[in-house]
Amino acid sequence: MDFLDLLLSHSRSLVYVGEVGVFYVPILKLDDKNFGTDGQTPRELFEAFLIDHFNAYTLEVSDTQGFWRQHRRSKIFRDKNARYEVSFRGQENLSDFVQFLSRMCQMMREEAIYLTMGQKSWLVLPQPALPE
Repeated sequence: MDFLDLLLSHSRSLVYVGEVGVFYVPILKLDDKNFGTDGQTPRELFEAFLIDHFNAYTLEVSDTQGFWRQHRRSKIFRDKNARYEVSFRGQENLSDFVQFLSRMCQMMREEAIYLTMGQKSWLVLPQPALPE
């Protein structure tokens, strides 16, 4: 019996919730109202959006560290990150999700938010500023 057959044999005990999406944000900015809006912290904004659009999420605040650089000879940057995880069932929330991450990236003054979905990864860039 292969893995899929094994899962199907327990179909009454399992509920498929979708594909996993994971993104990381700097811990130091998560509870700082300077990086939020309308008196809310980024954590509060993430929580409200994820509950409203996905009904559930996982937040892991630990010693998860991210490392990156612009090119081989540039300085290596590092920070501690919070890890958020949500499940997508279809593509209905995908556009709103990416737009939200882009707005949060801009609000938190980040160059990008690292996002993985399935076996693929992306950098979500900040939402462009509106012309004045």
